[in-house]
Amino acid sequence: MIAKRCSRRPSVWLAALGLWGMVSCWAEGAEREALPAALANARFYAWGMVGTPGQISIEEMSARGVARKWSLQNIRYRLLEANIEGRLYLLCVARRNYPDEYQELKNISGIRLGQKVTVFSGSVLQNVDAGALMEQFERSRCEPLGWSIDGKAP
Repeated sequence: MIAKRCSRRPSVWLAALGLWGMVSCWAEGAEREALPAALANARFYAWGMVGTPGQISIEEMSARGVARKWSLQNIRYRLLEANIEGRLYLLCVARRNYPDEYQELKNISGIRLGQKVTVFSGSVLQNVDAGALMEQFERSRCEPLGWSIDGKAP
């Protein structure tokens, strides 16, 4: 049986909701992994080959690592540590891996309709509506994460 460790110290997402008195519990031995710097300070949101000479970005590789091994609790705990582009990557992972909890995380993210986000498409950087991007990966269930990750199924 896994024991739970509880704390009255508010987590980032509970604090964002103004729920300072809530208790957060973690399974004993569950690790809170640090948010990769590439997602905390993501330069853009993009999937696939981008830029010249057409490489997969470090942001995407970090998001794939999160998709492969992070728990819902860790995504929830680290979501607000990322900038808006990083939050979109984490929300995409949540949409793919934890579809039943996606809406809650979307609400916690603080991303507003009409808010602009930097997207890299091919070799073009552009500012687009974050809400439109979220609608896209909501419809597709964040299809890019269905691709193999390092040759393994996600």
